[in-house]
Amino acid sequence: MPATRLVMILGFQRSGTTALFDTLASAPGVSPRHEHADDDLYDDYFLRPEPQIRSVLAALPGTVLLKPVRESRRRSPLEVAEEYRDYDLSMIWLYRDPVNVYQSWLEKQWVTNPEGIGQHWVSRNKKCLASRAALGDTLLIVRYEDLVTSAACVAALAGRLGLTVESTLRADSNAGRARVTAVDQQSIDAATRATLEQLDHARSIRPPA
Repeated sequence: MPATRLVMILGFQRSGTTALFDTLASAPGVSPRHEHADDDLYDDYFLRPEPQIRSVLAALPGTVLLKPVRESRRRSPLEVAEEYRDYDLSMIWLYRDPVNVYQSWLEKQWVTNPEGIGQHWVSRNKKCLASRAALGDTLLIVRYEDLVTSAACVAALAGRLGLTVESTLRADSNAGRARVTAVDQQSIDAATRATLEQLDHARSIRPPA
């Protein structure tokens, strides 16, 4: 029996992962299962151990789409991939301008100052970069701003996943760059610049030249 086709969206909360999930979930032949506080796949938004959810995944038709974004708080994409090595797996690592992420976290009251996100953002995104060489084409690194400004990028990503979609992504509000103070923007940029440049260089999908 062929391995279950599994697509996971990973990254850092408030990086556009839900918007991307909704777009990919609209593709024909996709069985979407959004992150959840407590259900048969998730426990406190983390994936339950694979042996516990194997039968659930096997029963879902077509491409199974998951969004276990919290996983990067405790393990790398490589560690996730090792647990799901018996699946036909693709992993999307979605990242976004950290200043805009910070503004979104402020609105959610998840953080109160830029120091509360910069190091956290860097640490989790470095897990992606450290996994890149070992995972090869299994790991697709994608910038959110590319997807919302280029339908070609959405189509290219879907194509890499064996899907056909019409993008439902809307333009980024860019609220962080509009509302965060210049001092706080400079603080976040200084803390995240090197990692953001590495992610940009490692992107799997790029806008047309």
